[in-house]
Amino acid sequence: MTIVNGGRLYVEPYNGSTGGYLKLTAKSVIVDSTSAIIADGRGYRGVFNSNGEGPGFGRVGNSDGGGGGAYGGKGGNGVTDAGWTIDGLGGTPYGAADTLSIEMGSAAGAAAPWDYLNNGGFGGNGGGALWIEAESISNAGIISAGGEDGKIYYNDSTGGGAGGGILLYGGTIVNTGTLKANGGGGGTLGCGTPGMCGQDDGGGGGGGGRIKIFYGTLQNYGTVSVAGGRGGLYAPAGANGTFFSIAKGAPPIANAGADNSLNEGTVVVLDGSASRSISGAPLSYGWSQIAGPKVALNTADPVHPTFVAPLVSAGGSTLSFQLIVNDTHFPSAPDTVNVTVKNVNHPPQALAGDDQTVAEKSQVQLDGSDSWDLDGENLFYAWQQVAGPTVPLLDSTVAAPTFLAPAVGVDGARLTFLLTVSDGIDTATDTVDVVVENVNHAPVANAGADLTRNEGSIVALDGTASSDPDLDALSYTWAQVGGPAVALSDAHSPNPTFTAPLVGLGGETLTFKLVVNDALVDSEVADEVVVQVLNVNDPPSCDHAQVVPGALWPPNHKLVPVTLTGVSDPDNDKVTLTITGITQDEPIDGLGDGDTSPDAIIQGGKALLRAERSGTGNGRVYRINFSADDGQGGVCDGAVQVGVPHSKNPGDSIVDDGQNYNSVQP
Repeated sequence: MTIVNGGRLYVEPYNGSTGGYLKLTAKSVIVDSTSAIIADGRGYRGVFNSNGEGPGFGRVGNSDGGGGGAYGGKGGNGVTDAGWTIDGLGGTPYGAADTLSIEMGSAAGAAAPWDYLNNGGFGGNGGGALWIEAESISNAGIISAGGEDGKIYYNDSTGGGAGGGILLYGGTIVNTGTLKANGGGGGTLGCGTPGMCGQDDGGGGGGGGRIKIFYGTLQNYGTVSVAGGRGGLYAPAGANGTFFSIAKGAPPIANAGADNSLNEGTVVVLDGSASRSISGAPLSYGWSQIAGPKVALNTADPVHPTFVAPLVSAGGSTLSFQLIVNDTHFPSAPDTVNVTVKNVNHPPQALAGDDQTVAEKSQVQLDGSDSWDLDGENLFYAWQQVAGPTVPLLDSTVAAPTFLAPAVGVDGARLTFLLTVSDGIDTATDTVDVVVENVNHAPVANAGADLTRNEGSIVALDGTASSDPDLDALSYTWAQVGGPAVALSDAHSPNPTFTAPLVGLGGETLTFKLVVNDALVDSEVADEVVVQVLNVNDPPSCDHAQVVPGALWPPNHKLVPVTLTGVSDPDNDKVTLTITGITQDEPIDGLGDGDTSPDAIIQGGKALLRAERSGTGNGRVYRINFSADDGQGGVCDGAVQVGVPHSKNPGDSIVDDGQNYNSVQP
């Protein structure tokens, strides 16, 4: 590449995401004495009324001058009026001086936005970054990446931007011109507004940039400058930047060869022979795979390593390899090569599975799932019967279809199936034989649906749905296996009957088992039927029985009628009460004057109780035992108590001393 006859190559300004950085790579680069490559002020930008951009930004002034930006050297500090004190701080350097890298210069800070409509303006932009790489570089003109000068905004000054970066990377480098990455000056001259010319609050100078030369042979008769920018009035200049060059130390250049495309399974030879050492030192080669299906590299010849292209799917695959060479001084930047491996289709292998021997009328599954494709492609299946009694296949396009073996004679039958598999391009076939044998099949017992019946009703079981695969005649055997025992009319009939037993509240569950026999074998699984017997009549409830009155007073020896209440029937049937006995806890005779027996008289569902008690005891307790009958077979028994207190005094309770005496005895 040549830039001659007053030519100018400008770096695009940095816009916040792109620009500001130019990497120029060519076999040779020539800049004549009338021409230039310019990145002045193309780096990080000044920001309105704020700090500058970039890692080494200058800070906005607190009251007057802004600080200078930095890169290779520190930025100068801004000052207040007449240099009275430090104001906006200059930025600090960043980046490494001796590595194969280059960066843009940072921008300066704005002046303090106090005077005249709060307009502190923009700090100076930093210089851009230039990377020029070629086997030979010749500069007789100007290669520049300077920072931008600061400006005057009324009577306040902004800082200067930092010098940017220039990197020359080549085998032979000749410089008879100018290489410069100087910092921009702090704002100090001029007059922003008539009558306001007392610019005594200068901005700090931008720090010098960074120039690096990596070379095999260097002839430098020109100028190399990374000076810091001058300071504004009373403000310090920016510090000088850094210049770095290394003889015979330019990193080598890796060349991993041209991209390639070939078939799977072939031997691939990578080629790093075009890599070169700028310093002249011998190279070592480091290959690594960075993408694609993993392969084993044979690096017996490190310049030309080999590998076997892997098997890939129909769309192929791209393998990427990285080469880094080292000349004992520096490693090279990595270079990559892409190898596209193309799929070569291989016919699939059809495997219809092992031959089978099955029983007639059994479920049979064919299995072609062991079929495979060397390329790992999806397979399509097609089954076809080619011999034997025809049977319908359930979905002949799956790997493992099923069918029902046909009924056959005593000689059996042989069925042959053909499997065809396809990978979408090629096909393959295989056959499998299924021998069907004539065998007796166990019958199937069916005891019928579960039943619900009332107690006392005739219940008929039903085993007529039992069956035999061979259509053999069946015999039946019923057995009760649960619930209250009942007598079956005929345990060997398909339809035995029995009378549902009387059951209590909640009913009962009866379970019967049926086994059928085809004259050779019983049914493999006995079937059961459940008969739920419901209670037709619920008995009355004696739990809430009461007696009226519940106590007898006064103890005047008279017989007092008492009545039982509180007995109910869930079915609302009429309940008949019968008193079955009356007892008491005191003797019948000998309790005092007027004592007369018997002490109780039973009158069916009613009773007469004598109102008396011992004068020295703790009261008398009668217990009336009774039975309740709803006339429908439902009966309950209960008992209630009636007391005769000793007195009516509070706290004088009646105590049951034991029902030891029959109240109805004379």
